[in-house]
Amino acid sequence: MLTETQRQYQRKHQYKLRQKRIAEGRCERCGGERNGSAFKMCDGCRTVRAESYRTLHREKRKIAHKIAHQKLKLEVFEAYGGSKCQCCGEHHVEFLSIDHIAGGGRAHRREVFGVENEGGNLYAWLKRQGYPEGYRVLCMNCNCAYGHHGYCPHSRIS
Repeated sequence: MLTETQRQYQRKHQYKLRQKRIAEGRCERCGGERNGSAFKMCDGCRTVRAESYRTLHREKRKIAHKIAHQKLKLEVFEAYGGSKCQCCGEHHVEFLSIDHIAGGGRAHRREVFGVENEGGNLYAWLKRQGYPEGYRVLCMNCNCAYGHHGYCPHSRIS
């Protein structure tokens, strides 16, 4: 086990070594060729560092992505009338989705994203397009009913 003095010396020595390698145009981590790269590390060290960061922070990144997606989803819902189904009034966000009013959602997703089941990207696409008309907020039950039957049972209840 190193003493505090030894650790300080080691950090100082490593710092000087990194600075020397950078000044010589070599990778600060392994001392190898940088191949004219503007980065301080060679491609191999940068890849290893990025992968280790992704591995170490995987859960943190998943949570941050989920929060950002939920925020975007709510923002899109607000732009299209609020977080409430426009047919039945369902207000649980977990059940809500965006509906193509004129139909053709599958063809639209295939045209825009190249894949028909990329609904998560639709929220970002709508925001980038400035929230165009032709979309509404529906719960999954109403959305599926309109998609499969052309009407929703809620609209037929007197």
